[in-house]
Formats: sequence, structure tokens, C-alpha cells
Amino acid sequence: DINRALTLFGECLDTVRQQPEFFKLMPSIYCQIGCCYNELPNSAASENYYKLAIQADPEYGPAYWMLGLQNSTDRKYDSAITNFEKAIEYNFYNAGLYFFLARSYFENARNSVMSNGVDDTSYDVQIDFYFAYGNVKKALKIEPENVLINFLAADICFGRYEFDNAILFLNNTVKLCCDGSEIYNEIKGKAIEKLEMASSLTPLMKAVAYYKIGRSMHEEDEYEDAISYYEKAIENEYNREEV
Repeated sequence: DINRALTLFGECLDTVRQQPEFFKLMPSIYCQIGCCYNELPNSAASENYYKLAIQADPEYGPAYWMLGLQNSTDRKYDSAITNFEKAIEYNFYNAGLYFFLARSYFENARNSVMSNGVDDTSYDVQIDFYFAYGNVKKALKIEPENVLINFLAADICFGRYEFDNAILFLNNTVKLCCDGSEIYNEIKGKAIEKLEMASSLTPLMKAVAYYKIGRSMHEEDEYEDAISYYEKAIENEYNREEV
């Protein structure tokens, strides 16, 4: 019963406020209240209590983690990224945190493309994909056989036009979806669809994408990355003089 839990946590908070030796418990209690409001759901109240936890102890990592999750649910991806990175700064991290941090960068990039009409090979979009990939690799290091992490890694690799890696992660996803549950069957079906799509890409289609990303990196003076993408373009039969 969420309302009963809120009443009990409120009483607990009143008790703690009257006893300074228990002040250190306040951030945890605020976070528990925030979680209750998240269940109702009441995102504004939930966010407020996570912020109260941070005010009570600015170095309390779990509060940043929970606030980041709330931001992610509310599609406030910039705020989510900031709070997830704060949680890591204060030594609170796990595979889930790196997964949601990676997903926030990924969603930021996708939102730029789908909502704002930004070219997916532009520098700003590719930088978001770059940080998404870095964090999803950290999540995989902790939980290499996590289905959702492998599936996200594949999506990020498609965003980076790293098709071989995308196929690798999709194959991992299909292999790991073996318990027959409805959600795993759904993910497995999506992974197979993406594998079929990847198999239809011609070398020239890949080459054009690599060339465009190379140009974006070149224009931002990221020369090593530009060279890498230009070389991929040439490997895939894009032999125009400008490359």
C-alpha cells in the first residue's frame, strides 16, 4: 500500500528530524518517499524528494541515480545524463546505471534526428552515440550476458554505422533470449528483424555513411576520427577523389 508507506516514511522523517544523531538517514528516507511517489505515479513529487535527498547530503550517490531514473522516465535526457554522471562521481555505479546513462545519450541522439531534423551523421549526434557506446561497454563488462544491454549496444552501433559490431550484439541478443518469456520473445523478434535489415545494406550504402561521418569529424578538427571513417569509406568502395 503506497499511501500507507508514505505515512510511515513521513513519521520516520519527523522522528529523525528531532534526533540529530540520525540525520545521516534523511537522504535515504527522502529517496524512499521519492520512490513511493514514482509508483503512484507523481513524477513532480518524486523528483522533488530526490532533490531533497541531495540537499541533505550532496554526496549521496543513490539520490542522483534515482533522480536520473526519474529524469529518464520523463524524457529529460540531458538532466538524466548529468545526474547519472554525478552518481558515478560519488562512487555509486552498477550495470543498470551505465545502461541507463548509455540509453540517455542514445535517446538524446535519436531525439536530435527524429524531432529536430538533425543529420544522423552530424558531429553532435555522433558525439552522443560515442558516449552512449562508451557507457554501454562498461555495462557489458559488468553483465556481459544481459539481454537488454546487448540489444541497446546493437542499436548504438547502428547509430555509429558500426554494422559488424551491431550484428555481433544482435546475435548475442538472439542467443541470450532463451527463457521463452513474452518480453524475451519480443526482443528476439526485433533483433532478428534488425539482423535482416543489416544484411540488406550494400557496401556503397555503408561507404556513404562513413564518408559523411568523416566529414562531420573533419569539420570539428577531430582528425584521427575523420581519418578512421574516411578509411572505412574507401574500404567499402567509396573511392571519390574528395575522400
